[in-house]
Amino acid sequence: MQESAKHIPIMTDQVVEQLITESNGFYIDATFGQGGHTRALLENTDKDALILGIDRDSTAITRGRCLFATEQRLILRHGHFSALADIAQEFQREVNGILMDIGISSDQLDDAERGFSFSQNGPLDMRMDQESGMPLSEWLASASAADIAKVIKDFGEEPYADRIAAAIVDYRKSNSIVTTKQLSALIVNSQPRRPLNKSHAATRSFQSLRIFINNEMEELRQGLNAAAGLLKNGGRLAVITFHSLEGRQVKDMKFGMKAVYKSKPDRSEILSNNRARSAVLRIMEKIN
Repeated sequence: MQESAKHIPIMTDQVVEQLITESNGFYIDATFGQGGHTRALLENTDKDALILGIDRDSTAITRGRCLFATEQRLILRHGHFSALADIAQEFQREVNGILMDIGISSDQLDDAERGFSFSQNGPLDMRMDQESGMPLSEWLASASAADIAKVIKDFGEEPYADRIAAAIVDYRKSNSIVTTKQLSALIVNSQPRRPLNKSHAATRSFQSLRIFINNEMEELRQGLNAAAGLLKNGGRLAVITFHSLEGRQVKDMKFGMKAVYKSKPDRSEILSNNRARSAVLRIMEKIN
């Protein structure tokens, strides 16, 4: 595995200001990643606070245990959003706040061996948790054109989804699709040439296939439901989304949750971290 890139946590000041309601509380970072938001939570809570960091990517947990080896207030666990309730209940404490930073982290995107990026060649994997599930290459080897097109339409809103799916199915008659560059070329060649100022032609398709192969929408749904059940009255859920489908799930939350805050990164943050440009932070509060 190549050395991971530095992941810059997004809207850290706003997260800390809105999420921490008690300095000695129990807080969960359900998307630990490289620990940027977790570090901010540790720095802004006192010695009696407990921070639980969870990530579905076991490499993030392994790395975090080295980075935070001396931090007694932090406990790290490998797990998906769907396991959030089971993991949290181990600690028998009221939960004051939960953070979910949805989507892919910079270290995952920039590691060619993980297969998330069309900008560098690597095996076509795309699993956030490489210990479970099916690599994208395996699914593409047998999925029907209709199923491929549906995924790209539903999760990427790609207008050329049918063309792309047909090209994939036709290509695999004589070739295996096993690398990111193979898939990217198929997608690009299925569309008209794009103006230079437009996003890469494979952006929507890669995003949609990643969302599908990781079951991200269902995991998010289960995670949001678990968070609503775990939080104490007055506790807060902070969710950073990058996709309209994710944002819709947060806005539609019920179970005694109300929206109390919404923000986007300011211009200076976007200039220093381009990946923040589509981020939206929403804060939901438990009211009963």
